[in-house]
Amino acid sequence: MRLAALANMRILGCLLLVMSACVPLGDDDEDEEPEPIQDSRNWGDAPGVRAIAGFRGDMVGDHGRPMAVGGARASVRVGIAATAPNIGGLRSSDPSIFEVSTGAAFPRTVSTTLMSYHSGTADLILYDHTGAEIDRTPVTVADSTTLALDEEWTDAMPTILAGSLVRFHVTPTGRDRANHDVALVGTGSVSFQATGAITQQPMSVGNDDTLVQGALGDGTVIASSLTTSLEVPVHSVAATALTAIDAPDAITTYAIVGALTVTIRAGTARVLGAYCIWHTPPGVSIGSTSALTYRVDGPVGTSVVTCVAPNGLTKTITLTLH
Repeated sequence: MRLAALANMRILGCLLLVMSACVPLGDDDEDEEPEPIQDSRNWGDAPGVRAIAGFRGDMVGDHGRPMAVGGARASVRVGIAATAPNIGGLRSSDPSIFEVSTGAAFPRTVSTTLMSYHSGTADLILYDHTGAEIDRTPVTVADSTTLALDEEWTDAMPTILAGSLVRFHVTPTGRDRANHDVALVGTGSVSFQATGAITQQPMSVGNDDTLVQGALGDGTVIASSLTTSLEVPVHSVAATALTAIDAPDAITTYAIVGALTVTIRAGTARVLGAYCIWHTPPGVSIGSTSALTYRVDGPVGTSVVTCVAPNGLTKTITLTLH
């Protein structure tokens, strides 16, 4: 037994000796090449002026649009090339035009929000942890020349259902660097007020919209930005004034996030906020997404759904989802 154990120890020692000859020494590890740093620029990002960083946002690049003047907020994301140093943050070359809010900064990417102030062009600068510049890209802020209404509000005097909450939204438009009319980037540059029989509901106005509600009668909704304003006269009617439901007898749309439009009228006027109460078969759901449009979810196939107006009028629709 002792001889066998001694023989096993000799064999084990030889194996260890052979293995140690194959393992590099600790000092040699210092000569190994470090792993390459990942290039975090995404495909489709607009390159900065030095092409080191890739900027992603509606306001940057050759097809970028200006931000709306006067408190608009817009998001931007930046990634850097593999050869660039780690990111320290973002800043504006002229904070009187726009400034950078605090965002999520990682070594290779950063996401943040820009806040506009006055019209003009300034550079969005990406810098490293020493404060040295890595790359930059121009961002333009433009005056709002028009506040464009959603189509539902373009009647000469829009009509709403008394007591119903209705979304009122505008889109600031202005001129880009090529002097074209464009929808300006960012939300939050518009304020609202209402008069007469129309009231504005207390809420955040962060998306250039608000909720309005009417008593019987007339009033106005006023939207204002730093450089332009819009006044919309509004008429409010009771449910007893509703006379018809306009919708096709058959509608075909998508099974996932399909859409349909149903218009309830008082005479010839479209009544915003006169929402359908939907009677649907199991598995089919329909909910409003605006004053006249609805989102549909359900299984593929054909079913019958019914819109019931606030005054009891009904409209039956054959709905096919595909």
